[in-house]
Amino acid sequence: LISTIIDMCNGNSSLSLTHDQFDIVSGLLIKQLTEARHRGAFEMAYVGFTKLCQYLWTTNDPSLNSKPKQWTKDLLESLQSSSMTQLLSITRRSAGLPFYIQAILTTEPNFTDRANLKHVMSLLISIASSHSSSTQSDTDGSFQLVPQPSSVHALNILRG
Repeated sequence: LISTIIDMCNGNSSLSLTHDQFDIVSGLLIKQLTEARHRGAFEMAYVGFTKLCQYLWTTNDPSLNSKPKQWTKDLLESLQSSSMTQLLSITRRSAGLPFYIQAILTTEPNFTDRANLKHVMSLLISIASSHSSSTQSDTDGSFQLVPQPSSVHALNILRG
């Protein structure tokens, strides 16, 4: 339904959603993509979110046009925050997080020179390679490298 509404807005300049309505729709889709653990739920949200991102990247309204970039910034900041990564699901390959980032990055228009894609990939690689800690085994005293949740999420997003 959300995809259809966005398609109608895209093809008809007299039909549009308000900024508040865009915030409600995007908030609902982002919540589904970041919190749902059932593949069917976040796959359906992905379809609508992809349409929304396509619309937002190309709209002439600067306050709407900047939203996809802001969403990636917010997610990357959350991944780097240990308190937030505990709330995100590591199970099921980070659930909808890869879909969330994929929808934003694959819809970024070529005229932006894919600046957001380059920035996000650089940060994800950095997060994936630098966040681990060692822990001592109770049985033999050896140390093991244990990836932190942020690193796991970054790797799952990269493998998308």
